[in-house]
Amino acid sequence: MARFRATMSINRFEEILRCMRFDDETTREERRATDKLTLISQYFNLFVDNCKKNYIPDVNITVDEQLYPLRGRAKHVKTYISSKPDKYGLTFWVAADTVNSYCINIQLYCGKKNDAPERRQGPRVVNDLCSHLYNNGRNITFNNLFTDYELAQSLLSKNTTIIGTVRKSKPFLPKEMLPDKKREELSTIFGYNDKVIICSYVPKNNRAVILMSTMHQDGIVLHVDHKKT
Repeated sequence: MARFRATMSINRFEEILRCMRFDDETTREERRATDKLTLISQYFNLFVDNCKKNYIPDVNITVDEQLYPLRGRAKHVKTYISSKPDKYGLTFWVAADTVNSYCINIQLYCGKKNDAPERRQGPRVVNDLCSHLYNNGRNITFNNLFTDYELAQSLLSKNTTIIGTVRKSKPFLPKEMLPDKKREELSTIFGYNDKVIICSYVPKNNRAVILMSTMHQDGIVLHVDHKKT
C-alpha cells in the first residue's frame, strides 16, 4: 500500500476518479438500448477475454452464481434474491477452476429480455461460460439451478461430463427417486439411462438429495458411520 500512496495523494486519486469515463457519452443512449452494461461493457469484456486467454484450467470446473451486494444506483442490472443474506445486488454467473478458484469466465445477469422469463436459463449459462472448454475431457460441477438432462447428453457428445444436484420438480425424474416416507433413512438408490446416472439419497425421513452424473457409471456407496444429531 505504501507504493500506491507514494504515487499520488488520496485527494488527487478521488479527483481523477470523479472525472474518469469508460465510454463515449455521445453514443451512450443508443448503445444502452441493446446493452445494459454499456458504461463498462468494453472493459468488462476485455477482463473476461484475458481470464480465458491467460490460464489453462484443471480438468474439473465448477459453475455457480454469486450475488455481489449493492444498494447503489444500478436499476438496469440490480437484482433481488430473497434467499440470499444480502438480498439486493449484482448477480454474476461464474465458471472457476476447482483447484485454485481462478475465474475462467464470468457473466453478469442483466434481467429479463423483452419482459419475458428466460426458458432453460441454466443450460444456456453453462454453454455460454464453458463452450471454449469443451472437447478436452473436462468435468463440470454445478447445483440444481443448472442441472438438466438434455444438457448432460449434449455435453457427452462434446467429451465433457457433469455432476450436479437435481431439483425434485424435474419431469424426467422417476417417482422412485423422490422423497417418500416408505424409503429407509440413509438409503441410496440409483437409476441409469444410457451414460447418465441418477442417485437419490435419503438423509432423513421423507427427504431426498438427488444427484445426476455422467462422470460415474457404477452405483457405489462408501459405508460411513453416520452420527445422528
